[in-house]
Amino acid sequence: MRTLTALGLTVLRLLTDRPQHAYELRQRMREQGLDQIVKVTHGALYNTVDTLAKAGLIEPVETIRNGRRPERTVYSITTPGRELARERLRELLVTLTP
Repeated sequence: MRTLTALGLTVLRLLTDRPQHAYELRQRMREQGLDQIVKVTHGALYNTVDTLAKAGLIEPVETIRNGRRPERTVYSITTPGRELARERLRELLVTLTP
């Protein structure tokens, strides 16, 4: 993975709380007001989740289906994902500190 985008970092951060599917991630971003800080569209979120999974930063843990709704894949953060998120946050904090 070349760079970790703001949306990618947000997804990793949210997954440190618990495994979630993309729709739940989107809902939590709204609840926490993160969608006001990080640009998130439906397509961008699913693309980011796919990119993070391909990079081994998150991994699918289960697929669930509720009633007639489409299947949803639940993801959890991996150890490399946790380390990269921590490193990227550290970099951002260093650049913000005067």
